[in-house]
Amino acid sequence: ALITYYKENFCKLDRAMRRLYSTYLQEKELMLPFQEHYQSLLTSFLDKWYSLFKAEYSTNQSSFLCETFKNSSSEKTAIIVGDGISFEMALNIADKLEKRNITSDKDYLLADFPSNTENNMSRLYLSSGLLEPVQSKREAALKEEIKKKIRFIPLETFTEHLADTDFLVCTFGDLDSLGEKLQLKALKYLDTIESQLIDKIELLLKAGFNKVILTADHGFILSGILTDADKIEIPVSGTAEKHERY
Repeated sequence: ALITYYKENFCKLDRAMRRLYSTYLQEKELMLPFQEHYQSLLTSFLDKWYSLFKAEYSTNQSSFLCETFKNSSSEKTAIIVGDGISFEMALNIADKLEKRNITSDKDYLLADFPSNTENNMSRLYLSSGLLEPVQSKREAALKEEIKKKIRFIPLETFTEHLADTDFLVCTFGDLDSLGEKLQLKALKYLDTIESQLIDKIELLLKAGFNKVILTADHGFILSGILTDADKIEIPVSGTAEKHERY
């Protein structure tokens, strides 16, 4: 029920805040009341989410690519594997595609945890449960698993002459790369990224793929306007590293 509530209601709030941040991030006095209200609602939602998490949460991300291709033996299938595409962003893309008369199923995956690229990409590609940090080795393991020809390309390089395969995996890491480089400033480029994804999905369908699936390793966090008071120092002893997200 909580997942349904997020899909049908709360994700609209996430989308609204993302757009406010992308437009008014530099106007602190204007944004802070919206941010405080958003944080209050988000805290209530997450309190409920984490109260159910340990007992009821179960990932369905594992071996997703393998199972999808195995179940698509009679039709050409392309999967776009994004890095850091949120569910609300994917829903927005689906809504815009429907305006182009392209039907969509707005399904979801429950990501594995810890939520990081190395782990979640391994879950998408591998059925073994192993952690594989090297993308080429994940791809090789997927090919070995389904015993069929798969083409792997960056999404931006796809053109219609590359459609001579039944199974295609298109990687798309622009969003995560922008986020790492620009942090919240990257939000103003998300409309452009959405348009790129929409155009490529339409091109894949026109090129003869019966099914085009957009998925991702994980989403991204709207951290908003932060101050020194928001920082939490974690004491570390021994040999260790601390990273920005923690």
